[in-house]
Amino acid sequence: MAATALGLIGVQTIVRLPGIAPPVLSSPGTGTIYFDESSGVFMVSQDGSVYSNLVGGSGAPSGWTSDPGVVRLTTITDRVGVGTATPAVGTKLNVIGVGRFDVTGGKFEIGTVDAFAREQLWFTGLNSVLRLGADAADGDPSSIDSEGAIVYHPTGDQAARIKADRFGLTRASDSSLYYFRADETALFYRANPPGGAVHFYVDRTTGFVGLGSSAPAAAELLRVVGSARVEGDVLIPPANALDTTAAGGLKLGTTTATSIAIGNPAGGLSTLQVFINQGGAAVLGSNAGLQFSSTTANRGACRMNQFGANAGVPGITGFKSRGATVGALASCVVGDVLFRATAVGIPADNASFPLAGWLGIQVPTAGVGANYLATEFEVRLTPLAGPINGHKQAFLVGSDGKLHGREAANTFAGVAVLGAAGTVVVGNAQVTATTKFQLSVQDAGPAPTGMVYQSARVAATSFTIASSAGAADAGVAVYYQLWEPTAP
Repeated sequence: MAATALGLIGVQTIVRLPGIAPPVLSSPGTGTIYFDESSGVFMVSQDGSVYSNLVGGSGAPSGWTSDPGVVRLTTITDRVGVGTATPAVGTKLNVIGVGRFDVTGGKFEIGTVDAFAREQLWFTGLNSVLRLGADAADGDPSSIDSEGAIVYHPTGDQAARIKADRFGLTRASDSSLYYFRADETALFYRANPPGGAVHFYVDRTTGFVGLGSSAPAAAELLRVVGSARVEGDVLIPPANALDTTAAGGLKLGTTTATSIAIGNPAGGLSTLQVFINQGGAAVLGSNAGLQFSSTTANRGACRMNQFGANAGVPGITGFKSRGATVGALASCVVGDVLFRATAVGIPADNASFPLAGWLGIQVPTAGVGANYLATEFEVRLTPLAGPINGHKQAFLVGSDGKLHGREAANTFAGVAVLGAAGTVVVGNAQVTATTKFQLSVQDAGPAPTGMVYQSARVAATSFTIASSAGAADAGVAVYYQLWEPTAP
């Protein structure tokens, strides 16, 4: 070995270097080579850098080959382990711990552990995009197992999938069918049990919505199959209607509703309210099934309109059956009211709801035939003297047309007996200056010998009946009726 003029050493024989511990790193601008006693390889420090394998020596090869512009595994089938000496079979790179790739303005992390010891994948950065996709479709678009990104629950029972044109959620018990899915055609939610009917459906093309149905018809912006609960107002424009899909009855409140109100509630001003009472609640003193209310003149009235070139009759019909259920037929009995129009008003106390009177048609005694009902017509009125709910039968027309009138004090009819002088004074507050009297002799007393007539009156107090025969007609029974002319 000899030194040259340039300070180089020429070696023409074998040089043996003993293994030593790592010496101090080289100084900048110099280099150091030594044989490492622990690893059995030549190590080099260049220009103050850390020691690295020089050529592999007699130890294990580095496993990497540096080609121009490329650093690669020397043996293509080798596996790389970072943080592990046994990288998993079938992997090219197995990282144990946090892996981080810094990119301009952001970062990509795999295996970050949060405060709950959960591993995470992060891709963050300014205007960053994480792209996942497939080159081509490889399965049934209705199946969770076709192409796309799938996120599984640790049990494997639940999964979410994102692909180019859809997002879906499923469970293993749903046989790979989505229970929730949104794609280019629709959004829907499928009910339990697994694979059950679609409960919520939105058609993306038309915007139509189905609840309990996956097939809203073209004319149905919303189709609900089953019961629906709305807590709030349902607003329908004036030009539209609430209707049935086919001929049949439109049912409101047939299950649990005790009443149905159409219009403003009680206390509303100048608007019509229709109250349908199914629960028997007392409203304004009545449990009537149907009530109309309004502060506008004539709005509280009910008018029936009949049109058409036919024999149809407008009016109100009463129907009576003693059947136990709606629609069941069972015979009426004597005294049953078939129709009644009732009058109620508020008196001076501004609080009571007295029954003032009514018109009624009912079944009389012996009026139930094999296939018919006899009827009688009754008018009940409350006298001027009252009392509350003191309505009396004013008159009744029997089933054969016979008129029955009320005979009592201060009524329109009665019987008076002539006294010893052949006269009688009948007290009656109904008498006026224009009252007309109709008299006839009854068989309850002797026959008159003279002419019986109305001889005098005191308005609001009484009238007098007399006989032209005077005392000779004492005891004669006279029936009277009072009539008052109507306004011209």
